[in-house]
Amino acid sequence: MRRRLYIWIALTLFLILGGIVFWTALQGNRTEYFIMRHMMNENNTLATYRIADSKVGTNEATGREALSESAGLWLQHTLDMEDQSLFDEQVKAIQNYFIHPTHIVLWKISETGDKQGGTNALVDDLRIIEQLYRAYDMYKEERYKHLADQLSDAVLRYNKKGKNYVDYYDADKGIKNNILTTSYINPNAFSYMKKYGKLSETQYQEVVQFLADYPRKGWAFPKEYKEDGTFTYEKQVNMIDQSYVAYHRSLGGITSEAYLDFIKKTFRKDGKLYGRYDLETGKPVVDFESPSAYGITILYVLQEGDVKFAQELYERMSKFRNDDAFSRFYGGYVTREEKNTHIFDNLLPLLAETELNRDKK
Repeated sequence: MRRRLYIWIALTLFLILGGIVFWTALQGNRTEYFIMRHMMNENNTLATYRIADSKVGTNEATGREALSESAGLWLQHTLDMEDQSLFDEQVKAIQNYFIHPTHIVLWKISETGDKQGGTNALVDDLRIIEQLYRAYDMYKEERYKHLADQLSDAVLRYNKKGKNYVDYYDADKGIKNNILTTSYINPNAFSYMKKYGKLSETQYQEVVQFLADYPRKGWAFPKEYKEDGTFTYEKQVNMIDQSYVAYHRSLGGITSEAYLDFIKKTFRKDGKLYGRYDLETGKPVVDFESPSAYGITILYVLQEGDVKFAQELYERMSKFRNDDAFSRFYGGYVTREEKNTHIFDNLLPLLAETELNRDKK
């Protein structure tokens, strides 16, 4: 009799706890719930993939390795949600594991926070700087500005050659590269740097003018800017990069009509956006779609004020999300076969969904 009672009590507690977890998932943002449940490492860094991989990545992350890009995107989300405690948790992880003694932000670390090199990525440092200054504006806590100032000083020292910004600095070798990826220039970060005395008005306007002067081949922007002042294009154009360029230009008050027209016509013709298109023909060269590409494209379209088109893109993007509330992967953009996912395929859709909901109100 007593054994049955214990079993009944245990079962009741299990159902209650399960119900609490289930209700929590339904009440909050489902993708945020998925990320916190499946994509957080024990040290509060964000895993690049859900499934671990014993191989160490070199030019790209593998398994549960963590990226500074993910950290910056998560900071952006926590501020969008006005969740200061979650913001502070990620800032602490960045300070503990990502920041090099030179105050550049290491672009990649191991799952346990071990250093894997001494190189940063300009775009990631700028995003973190932007969010730290944004947090200072929101919460008026000097520690955010102090860290943003340190990272800004490092970018201006190590990621700049003359008037030109460059992709990365290798602190171990003391080497700057000679190329700038066109999608790396984030005018919001430079605007904050101007606001807090790190850049002059002239220096800020030079950044915006550089963005405005990007050439095009038809609908597409170049991939890279070289030290000799020339631009190079990809033959197979990556739509994440293109939408980032258009988004950053829009943040700087610069329109990109040809690109916006291309994605609208393409989407309405095919009912989807593919991951890559041929530069010359504008035809898809892959058969896959990307939640990341949809996410950043939605952010760009919303910045342009087109909520209707953003909603159309969102409805297509959400078809890749697991909306089965009884699934352990509820809220995640998880592949059906391997049940794996990339962190960007969750963070960018999460940011897009939050912004879309705000703009529709």
